[in-house]
Amino acid sequence: MDPIAFCTQYARRPFRKWSVTPAEWEILHVQAQNRRNILEIGSYLYTSSLAFIAAMQALPECILTSIDPVHRDMDLRDDALQRRWLRIIGYSEDVMPQLRPHAYDLIFVDGVHNTPAVMGDFQRGLKLLSEGGTIIFHDVNHWKIRKGLLEMYPEDRYEWHNSTTRSKGLAIWRM
Repeated sequence: MDPIAFCTQYARRPFRKWSVTPAEWEILHVQAQNRRNILEIGSYLYTSSLAFIAAMQALPECILTSIDPVHRDMDLRDDALQRRWLRIIGYSEDVMPQLRPHAYDLIFVDGVHNTPAVMGDFQRGLKLLSEGGTIIFHDVNHWKIRKGLLEMYPEDRYEWHNSTTRSKGLAIWRM
């Protein structure tokens, strides 16, 4: 799927800046397929949100929950998809403990970029992850994020998708 075409078709505002690269968008889109409950920590420009929403088209019961401390306008041209996208304004450390344990089969972490925050989101995410679920971390080329991940699990426990962009990249961890 062409990420630029999808975002242009479904977003009510033009995309001028991307928070994930088009290659990362594709990986997120593929990882989101056949998932029923997706949690996104940090939605910033909603580029990653739209990768998940693109996958949701094929699964009518899929719900996306996005947590971010800042509300930014983003409405979809598809009302049915819009109703299945829950946006919660708040910080992950405050919101995640209120969510249902073991309810999410995919969690995307792109929140605060420091070691304690990444470790905290990982630990809270483990409590929310369903059996066989996946956690994807963004900006793993940023040393503070990679350090947090490696303090949780050894490097070979992750599937790394490095980017040529300085602080981008993905790490996929599977239960």
